Amino acid sequence: MSRTRHQIRQSTLRSLRMEALEQRLLLSCTTEFAEGVLTISCDEETENVVVQRDTDGAITLNGEGVADDPTINSTDGIVILTEGDLQNITIDLSNGPFAP
Repeated sequence: MSRTRHQIRQSTLRSLRMEALEQRLLLSCTTEFAEGVLTISCDEETENVVVQRDTDGAITLNGEGVADDPTINSTDGIVILTEGDLQNITIDLSNGPFAP
């Protein structure tokens, strides 16, 4: 018994499954760490910026590590540049001050 082209095509098709992902934060900020100054530049799409240190003294941006691994010991200043409408900028001191 020969199979028709349609039967062959149907047997080789795969069913695709989709699964829901958790909510994602699309952070539109870039960072630069040079000569002890951490510069955070955010575009107009960014609504919330949270800068804090972790318990080891590493500086984080929205809960994520920052390129070049600035710490409270290696950072003399932080500059935050934003574009567009007013954004929420939070300096979170819950893990301690930005001082060695």
